[in-house]
Amino acid sequence: MSVTTRLAYWGRSRIAGLPARELLALYGVEIPWQVKLGKHLRIPHRGFGLVVHPRTTIGDRVTL
Repeated sequence: MSVTTRLAYWGRSRIAGLPARELLALYGVEIPWQVKLGKHLRIPHRGFGLVVHPRTTIGDRVTL
């Protein structure tokens, strides 16, 4: 699991949420806490500019 993928899941945690969101900002990935994430999400690249709408549902085994 890539760093950005781990951060996307950690961003849901009340404890790790803020630091995870700050680090995601450094990677250029923005996934709001309202997004419903399925299992096995992958964000393998370290590119810039990935923004997901808050009302998005991402299914299982998706690669962004």
